[in-house]
Amino acid sequence: MSTEKVRKSMTFDRKLFFSIGSLFIVFIAIILLFEYNLEKENRQQSLNALLQDYNELIYSQIKNKEIDQISIDSIIQSITRKPLRVTIISAHSGKVLLESQQEKEPDSLANNHLDRPEIKSSLKNGNGYAIRYSQSFKKNFFYSAKRYDDWIIRSSLPFEREKFSILSPNNEFIYFMLAISIFAILLLYYFCHSLGKSIAALSQLSQQAEQGKPIHITIKSGVDDIGNITQSLTRSEERV
Repeated sequence: MSTEKVRKSMTFDRKLFFSIGSLFIVFIAIILLFEYNLEKENRQQSLNALLQDYNELIYSQIKNKEIDQISIDSIIQSITRKPLRVTIISAHSGKVLLESQQEKEPDSLANNHLDRPEIKSSLKNGNGYAIRYSQSFKKNFFYSAKRYDDWIIRSSLPFEREKFSILSPNNEFIYFMLAISIFAILLLYYFCHSLGKSIAALSQLSQQAEQGKPIHITIKSGVDDIGNITQSLTRSEERV
C-alpha cells in the first residue's frame, strides 16, 4: 500500500495526532541538539580554564629564569598528577624552546608552531585552545595556550571524553525532556482519540438524519465541544 493511500485511509484524529506529534518531536530534537552543543562548549571552556590555570602556575615559577635553567617536568609534578604535556614556544619564531618529557615528539623542536590553531589564537587574543589529533601519539589532545610576552606556554591533556567527568553530558536534562515528551505525546493521543470519537459520532448522526433513521448514538458529555454539540443534536432529533 502506497504512502498516499495510507494517508487517505487515516482518520482525521490520527492525521492530527501524527502531524502535531511529528512537529513536537522535531521541536524536542532541536532543543536537545541545541542544549548538547551549548553544554559541550561550556564544558570545553571549563577544561580550557583548568589548563590555563596550569599555564599561570607554570609561568609564575619560570618567569624570572633562563630557559636552560627551567625544569618543566619537576614543575608539572608539583602541580598535578595528570599526564600534562607542556611546551614553551617562541612567540616570534614559533620554535619550541622547551618541552616536557610527555610532550616529546620526533622533530618537534624543529617544527614551526605558528600555524597551530591554539597558537594563532593566543597570538591574536592572548590565549586560545583547540582539539587536535596527534599523529605522533595517535590520539586526540586538548591544547590550551597563553602568551606571556616573548613566550607562549601551551599545556595539553589527552582528550579521552570518558576520562573527564567535566566533559560528560548532563543526562538528567535528557531524561527530563524524554519524560516530558512521553507525557505530552500520551496527552496528545488522548485528546486526538477523544476528538476522533466525537467526530465519528457526529458523522454517524449526520448519516442517520439524512437517511431518516432513528437516532441511536451514545456519547459522553464534557469530552470536548464536538461531543457536547453531538449530544445536543441527538437530544433535539429525539424530541422531534
